[in-house]
Amino acid sequence: IQKKDWELYKKDLVDVVNPVTQSVNDLDKKVEELQKERKEEVGGLKKSIEGLLKQSSDLNETTITLSQALKSTSVQGSWGETQLRNIVESCGMISHVDFDEQESTQHGRDIPDMTIKLPDGGIIPVDSKCPMNDFRQSLEEEDENERIRLQKEHAKKCRKHMNTLASKKYAEQYDGPIDFTVMLIPFEPGFQAALMHDKDLFKDGAQEKIFIASPISLFPLLRLVDQSWRQLTLTKNAGEIIKAAQELNKRLKKY
Repeated sequence: IQKKDWELYKKDLVDVVNPVTQSVNDLDKKVEELQKERKEEVGGLKKSIEGLLKQSSDLNETTITLSQALKSTSVQGSWGETQLRNIVESCGMISHVDFDEQESTQHGRDIPDMTIKLPDGGIIPVDSKCPMNDFRQSLEEEDENERIRLQKEHAKKCRKHMNTLASKKYAEQYDGPIDFTVMLIPFEPGFQAALMHDKDLFKDGAQEKIFIASPISLFPLLRLVDQSWRQLTLTKNAGEIIKAAQELNKRLKKY
């Protein structure tokens, strides 16, 4: 009889211990995943900062490349789109996952160059077709007065492009909380020249819900979006850890 009682007790004990062991293993696994994601987050931030510093140090080389390459409107457009793609990818974003290029809006009107996806389902429209001809010519101009005139003309065309973007109302064509469009001037010197010769350009753009950005000023916005996605993942994992801990506590109380 004692042997039979022991066998029954042993079976009951195994029935209790096995689920507890599984809960502990699940909890350990979730904690390890959380720690791994934390390390990846720190590593990704370090990589992004290094990329930002490299972009800053390469400004002179970029300016020379711009002067040599941008000879036609079509090349200008593709160059701006390439710069934009390089920037978002340097933030760790993935095409068709974190962003889409040349995708029609929900209402089928104008098409932004890129849409950045947000964790809450929102969208940030981005345009990278800012006119660059006058600024390119100013880089090749030896006469100081003519160079200034060309850069002022560049600033005027940036303002005109800003007004055109404002009239398209990209943000209103998407469901979500974002009510602005990013207007990327895809080269730092051109961005600086535009603001130098039109001091109210940035402020007026903001009033029209157009965020005028350079590669370097766009970078923090993209990092914020990337961190929001990471935080969402961490929050989900933390919720699963809490659930596993509650299940463990429940089983221990039963025992």
